[in-house]
Amino acid sequence: MVTNVSATENLSLRENGWKIEYLYVKDIRELKKDWIHPKFLVNWLLEADIHVILCQGVHLGMQELWLPLDCKNEILRLEFHPGFPGKAQLRCPVFNGDKFSYLNAAKIFTNPSFKIPLGDRNGERMKQTIKLAKE
Repeated sequence: MVTNVSATENLSLRENGWKIEYLYVKDIRELKKDWIHPKFLVNWLLEADIHVILCQGVHLGMQELWLPLDCKNEILRLEFHPGFPGKAQLRCPVFNGDKFSYLNAAKIFTNPSFKIPLGDRNGERMKQTIKLAKE
């Protein structure tokens, strides 16, 4: 049985012993304001028997709620939890929004690209990369 309590919508299929609950980004914004880090969302998902994530928002910080890197790191805790995505699917470049990885996989069809890592808060890596690219 799926046991999480949703902020807004429940679809109960009690005759089959299932309770399916939805949690939208707007629910987190409006009703789960104390969820100041994505670990709260992942903890909520881990309490359920299964999870299903039907969005590609992890890499966007779930629509700018949290830092994207925090979301990517926390969501990996679902690796061995039953549901979708799970295991290697959590590292899928499309799910994570890692455009460099899927451009790199199709490099015979794309222009050469380079990657500037996240976390470059002061722009030093970007400045060095641009300098090297101009040489």
